[in-house]
Amino acid sequence: MSWTTFWQWSPKRPASSEPPVPILATSSQKLPYDCLEHVTQYASNSQATLAALVVVSRDMNHLAIPYLYRRVYLKDGDRRCAAFLSYVINNDLLARRVESFTLDVPLNTSVRGPLISALARMRNLQHLNILDLGELVRHDLSVLNVIQTLRSLCSIRLFISFTPPFLRLLDRLPAMQRIHVEFSGHSEHDYHIDQLERLLLRSQDTLTHLVILGNYDLGRFLKGASNTRCRGVWTRMKQLSLSIDSWQSELGAVIVARAFPNLTWLSTNARLSNALAESDQLLFAQSLCLSWWREMPDKEFRSTFPRVVGTCTHLRHIGIILHQEVLVPALNTVFGVLNELKSDPLAPADLRYLSVSALKKKPDDYAFRAELIGNEVEIGNLFAAFPQLQAVVLALTETPSIWRCTAQASGATRRCSRDLLRRDVDIVHYLGDMDGACD
Repeated sequence: MSWTTFWQWSPKRPASSEPPVPILATSSQKLPYDCLEHVTQYASNSQATLAALVVVSRDMNHLAIPYLYRRVYLKDGDRRCAAFLSYVINNDLLARRVESFTLDVPLNTSVRGPLISALARMRNLQHLNILDLGELVRHDLSVLNVIQTLRSLCSIRLFISFTPPFLRLLDRLPAMQRIHVEFSGHSEHDYHIDQLERLLLRSQDTLTHLVILGNYDLGRFLKGASNTRCRGVWTRMKQLSLSIDSWQSELGAVIVARAFPNLTWLSTNARLSNALAESDQLLFAQSLCLSWWREMPDKEFRSTFPRVVGTCTHLRHIGIILHQEVLVPALNTVFGVLNELKSDPLAPADLRYLSVSALKKKPDDYAFRAELIGNEVEIGNLFAAFPQLQAVVLALTETPSIWRCTAQASGATRRCSRDLLRRDVDIVHYLGDMDGACD
């Protein structure tokens, strides 16, 4: 099977009576090999670009293949999934290059066997994300032994299933660096899973990132039977992301500060924000991401947001995710709250970056595009309110916009310039790299 057939990335040429000129096939001969290495490395974060590079020439194929197989993300049907699994099963060298594997499609019965065989060959796998992992374990227990042999595995995304085989999987997992847990559906009661809690305790010395979505009360687990100390301390934890639906959560700022003393990134939803804001305990988070659900009234957001910001010391980045269908009024509320925050004694004096994103981004040609571009005055006011502010990112449409301060203007506003970012940019990482460059 050729690469052109497998990835189906061969470019379409216009109809012509003359044979195509092999420009791409010979272009690499005109460039030194180290230049081709730089080109491949620059494209290493785009799977689509890498898939195109492998059919350019033999040199580019040789350089792009390791990057292409390093992070595999499949989401478009059983046919491509089956082709990939077959190729990995029959090529042990490529299988060893896979470091991250995501299969974001329901599993067909015919794929289960090849998937287990392919996983057994991915000996250097570090991150695993299979949507139907619970179903796979339920139908074939041999996957438990396969996952246990993946010695490099340190990151996993779990869609929780309450079947006995899946719970056994949790006990087979080694200590993790990154854990992403999602509870499907809605429940009036908080979930309690001993196997998950044992995994968290095993990962005390390794865990750096934790994401929990759903009705799991992390606060109850951390407190245990004691109200004065936590069941464990995760000293390496840097990023915590929680979206808990329960109003009865026992997780508060005091517990978070005790369990995760070195936390730098906190992402939370409105209900949990209220719990965090009810304490005078300060968190050492440098980044705060708050989800504003459409069920949360403007008045409640205006009240909750300043209190949550006040719990975070040394805050450099504020990120807000809007869940609303009508985005412009919500954006205006965000600008209003931030401008009011400047007079608050607990306002973040070292705030450098602000990002406002939409859960469902609008097309670039959407009607309010002109309104977003016309926000220079409001954004200029933000630069004036927070003197350390370096950039404001709006990711409400497919192509994010970034505003940077250019010069001090007359009055209370500051001039700023607007540029466009790549569509697929990871805003958190982008701003983190910018912050690192400034330091």
